[in-house]
Parts: sequence; structure tokens; C-alpha cells
Amino acid sequence: IEEDQRQDEAFHRQYENEHTWENLQEDEHGLLRIDRTSELRAKRQRALLSSAQSASVRKGMIRYMLLVLDVSGAAGALDLRPNRLACMLQAARDFVRNFFDQNPLSQLGIILLRNGVAERLT
Repeated sequence: IEEDQRQDEAFHRQYENEHTWENLQEDEHGLLRIDRTSELRAKRQRALLSSAQSASVRKGMIRYMLLVLDVSGAAGALDLRPNRLACMLQAARDFVRNFFDQNPLSQLGIILLRNGVAERLT
């Protein structure tokens, strides 16, 4: 009986913070799907915390960054799937998200290059 009780306690310790039913979402067809966004968010937060602990990060520092994006005709080339522009925009989204996760007090400006002219977007 004590062995069963110890196994039961070990099971509860291992799975006490796991609420898998909270990740279930119903789609438009009424089917249940697992929503992985909370898992990805938690994983990204853990990665940020571990990188901040391993590096000498100065919290509260304000950084200023300019992101320059080329949206000229060459960005529509199909050498990347679906095209260069779509790949560049996805990389820019990821960069901006990570930048503000790591630098919440910072400012980011976006410059677009088009037809040989630089335009300030933000």
C-alpha cells in the first residue's frame, strides 16, 4: 500500500502543473485541436530568461534601432518560397517580437527602401 501511495504521489508531482485540457480549442468544424501558442510563448519566455541569466544584460537600458527593409521590385523574386518579400516580412516580424521581448524600453524605427528612395514607416 505504501508503494502504491508513493507512486501516486510521484505521479501527482510530475503532472501537477500540466493542464492539457486548457490547450484544447474547437475549430470552425467543431473538431478539437491542440493550441500550441501558450506552449510556444512559455518556451520563448524560458529561453529569454535563460539567455538573460547567462549573459550580462543591463536591464532598463533604452536602445534605439532602425530596421531597414528593401521592398523594391527585387523583393518579389521567387528564389525563396513564397517570395523574398514574404520571407523578409516574416523574419522582420520575428525580429521585432524578439527585440521588444529582450528590450522592452527600447524604440524601433522602420525604414522602407523602394525605387531608390528611403521612406520612414515608423
